[in-house]
Amino acid sequence: MKKRGSISILQWVAVAIAVLVAGFLVFVFRQTAERAPSACPNRQPAAIGDAVPASPLVPAPQSPSAEKTGIALPADFDGQLPARIRGVTILAECATPEVVRRAADYGVNFIGLSIHVNMGQRGNNPEYFPTEEDPFIPYTRSIEALDEVLPVCRENNIKLRIGIVPWGRNQDYALQGETGNIDFSHHLYQFWDAFARRYKDEPAIAMYSPMLEPNEKMAGIWQNEMLPECIRIIRDINPDIWIAAMPVPWGQPKGFESFGKIDDPHVVYCFHPYAPHCYLHQGIFPETASSKVRTAKARGQEYPGMLQMFPGSERVMWNRERLKAFIQPAVDFSQKYGVRMFADEFAVVRWAPGADAWTEDMLSLLEEAGFDWCTFNLAGWNGWNPTFEPDDEPSFEPYGGRDDTPILDVWKKYWNLNKNGNAGK
Repeated sequence: MKKRGSISILQWVAVAIAVLVAGFLVFVFRQTAERAPSACPNRQPAAIGDAVPASPLVPAPQSPSAEKTGIALPADFDGQLPARIRGVTILAECATPEVVRRAADYGVNFIGLSIHVNMGQRGNNPEYFPTEEDPFIPYTRSIEALDEVLPVCRENNIKLRIGIVPWGRNQDYALQGETGNIDFSHHLYQFWDAFARRYKDEPAIAMYSPMLEPNEKMAGIWQNEMLPECIRIIRDINPDIWIAAMPVPWGQPKGFESFGKIDDPHVVYCFHPYAPHCYLHQGIFPETASSKVRTAKARGQEYPGMLQMFPGSERVMWNRERLKAFIQPAVDFSQKYGVRMFADEFAVVRWAPGADAWTEDMLSLLEEAGFDWCTFNLAGWNGWNPTFEPDDEPSFEPYGGRDDTPILDVWKKYWNLNKNGNAGK
């Protein structure tokens, strides 16, 4: 008779098989993760299971003096905004000193750096979740890149907007319904408390954007609760830095129809004029996309022309007049309240027919309205990067070797206004 509590041979065999199978699955998973391509070649993503690098929570250098940075600051480098912002937005993780210098050579006076969760670490993996002790865990490579480019920004008199698509919002948990929703508001507050303290005295950083592209599920709670709390936290630490306020949904200009003026003299109101969305994003869709999405975002759509805003939208003529109507809510908001407006990210994929015409129309409209603006993107996935030719292969290389493509020529035409003494006109 078997003694109570003893384990049979068959049970031992089952346990051994289970251990071997688990070990094999971990091996396969790790190998798959390690083969994943890097979005930014200069910063390789950690494999699943690797130790997360410690966040640089030690205070950044508080003095930008030549003794500490090795760079003599320009006499007019006072941390204030240019009279008119004409710049470029870049994914923070992909920013390098070389990219900033190239942007400076092109004539930009401002760069928007957008912080996202580390590429290769996006997903519902607790190892990469922020903690109260270290809210920077999901963004270590963006913080590393920021610290690398700050001296170059000072040297070239380029000011920065730091914005974030935070952990939680980055994975769009808020769009997955009750079962997948994660309340990331507490983390967002902790991030801005830590970030504002770390960079309080950094003169190159002139603006914070508490959250980029708040989605439609955040209507109400964003402007009424989260945005005011972010501003309060930042103001307790830094009373003077500019803050970029963006409306729901996704920073579209129509969001200003239900957006109110904020009682703070150092607020800029931001939006992302991506329209028509299907044209601008043609050829970009996941492998699992439906036939409706594939058709709506098929390559070959030409501007101006009969185009869809979103899959399922009616096809209408999109031209300069339609773009003017699209940004009109931002114009109305600006005129109603007398506030500064900033289109801080917009672009068209480089292979879209008529991309230079769309770019010219959008930039001329923003200039006509007297708005600040930043195009997108000089680093990261090169579908948006106009230093590449339309038929170049997709990659994450930061420079395509061309400084005279049709889209880039339009960008430089308007950046040249910074050089020609037309900074505020």
